[in-house]
Amino acid sequence: MRLDYEILTNGVIKIYLSGQMDFLGTNAISKEFSELTARHKNPFLVDLSEVGFLASVGIRMLLASAKDLSKRGSRLALLKPQAKVQDVLQSSGISTIIPVYQDVQEALNALTFRAGQF
Repeated sequence: MRLDYEILTNGVIKIYLSGQMDFLGTNAISKEFSELTARHKNPFLVDLSEVGFLASVGIRMLLASAKDLSKRGSRLALLKPQAKVQDVLQSSGISTIIPVYQDVQEALNALTFRAGQF
């Protein structure tokens, strides 16, 4: 599992994840992911387009960060999950808690317009 990120000009932090969010993959990035989201109050956009598998441990990591950000007045959204990952997000109900977008600009507009609401 790999994690990269960049701070966009509008202040949104875009996290790029790639690999399998199974037990080993999620454990490989969970500390860095949690520390990154804990350090900033900025909104986060997590690009899942290169994630081929999402297990419950990955869902827990995303939920924990989204809830922590919400408590601090910020938000987390997910971007472009692959079909199998999208199915997991929908069937687990996570997509009703953490917004999922297919379009980058739509996601950025929602994150910057509604910053502070979750």
